[in-house]
Amino acid sequence: HPVYQHLQRLLHIRKESEALRRGHQQLLKISGDGEDFGYPEKLGDHMRTLIPWLRWTDEETVLCVVNTDPHQSQTMWVEFPADLSRREHGCRCRYDSAQTGLGKILPFSRANGSKRIQVTLDQASFALFSC
Repeated sequence: HPVYQHLQRLLHIRKESEALRRGHQQLLKISGDGEDFGYPEKLGDHMRTLIPWLRWTDEETVLCVVNTDPHQSQTMWVEFPADLSRREHGCRCRYDSAQTGLGKILPFSRANGSKRIQVTLDQASFALFSC
């Protein structure tokens, strides 16, 4: 069954990742235009956006992102703390529930002293990135 296959992949990734099991957590700011960043907010009765957060240890950083919109894909800029990235050039997709971005590298863009990446997720999906 597809649900069990997704769970098996997620549990395997979690087993290999100290950051996902025991790492610190931090909610990240998002922006639709890449300029004005803020934390995800509920609009009206629904939250239909990307919600990104980091899990990290001294050795590993994982970006987790969920698209809470059940009807359409979402694209947002995610502001990334420069001191938490282990990679210089971007984040590599380790898991994508929609299976459209697996292995893809999202490059960092730099502005105003911070790193940011642009993330697109299909509707009602979840992804993990090594950063």
